[in-house]
Amino acid sequence: MKYFFIFIIGFWAKAALAQQAVPVKDSAKTGFEITEGNLFIKLPNSEWKLAEKTEGPTTGYIFKRNEIKSPKGNFIIPAIMIYTENASQYDGDIINYSINKRLAFSNIGLKFDKILVQNSKDYPLTFKNAIFMKAAYNAGGEEHLLYMIHIINSKDQGIQVLMDMTKDIAGKYEDEFMSAVKSLREL
Repeated sequence: MKYFFIFIIGFWAKAALAQQAVPVKDSAKTGFEITEGNLFIKLPNSEWKLAEKTEGPTTGYIFKRNEIKSPKGNFIIPAIMIYTENASQYDGDIINYSINKRLAFSNIGLKFDKILVQNSKDYPLTFKNAIFMKAAYNAGGEEHLLYMIHIINSKDQGIQVLMDMTKDIAGKYEDEFMSAVKSLREL
């Protein structure tokens, strides 16, 4: 049996002490306030936990789901990663912010299936200054599903949300990602 940990941007996470996010009492321990990004997220269910928080110029929250056995017999650990940073240098320009953030992924062969902005049909976010992307890539012979969200909020904070799982479990578990996406809101 193989274990796959879905974590495509680990190079960004700083080696820091794991710390707790602030759980929201009325959300059955699945709601989190990301104070650095003025952001709320409700995790899909109790299978998800905060695994790590890193601090620095970019603050990162990494949420992991309990492992899922894939049809191939591999154990997959989907991840939701949230990174916040000062984005005042972009003057609210979400297009340039998003282009800059996507450059880090230029060498993994991302293929975008869907790119949605505020005016798009099926836009799942409450944020007006954001871009939602659904993409795919291959790593280690496994096809992955990646949700990539870029936001510049009203306080000029840049927020990057990445959600990653292998495609062989997406048919059953992708709804968990969409549930988390729809829960995102500014505090």
